[in-house]
Amino acid sequence: MSASDHRTISSAFVRAIGARYPMSAVQQSGLLADCDIPESVLTSDRARVRPIQFARLLEAVTQLSGDESLGYNKHPQRPGTMTALMRFAHNSDDLLQAFQRHIELFNLFDCGYKVSLQQRDNYAFYRLE
Repeated sequence: MSASDHRTISSAFVRAIGARYPMSAVQQSGLLADCDIPESVLTSDRARVRPIQFARLLEAVTQLSGDESLGYNKHPQRPGTMTALMRFAHNSDDLLQAFQRHIELFNLFDCGYKVSLQQRDNYAFYRLE
């Protein structure tokens, strides 16, 4: 078993995803069951889920809402947008070009902020402005 098999995600992130896409209690119960997430996760601050459970939840809510940004952007972002973005960045000559391409494409979206790349020494950081 690798170290990544022991990583978990806080229930706060599960609740945050649920808050972005309100649904009835019945719908919510079904969604959580489909993602193999116990409902008790929603009421416990100490509960945690496995990465695969969280990934299933993100995928399911994205498909239900039709919004890959889960309501965080000004306008819905169609599912598949980030996949296309990653393919474009993946075919870069080097890591710096991949970052630059990612920023160029990301800034085409009306998200309410712009992304820039800050470089210091041997580190690079995304900056949201």
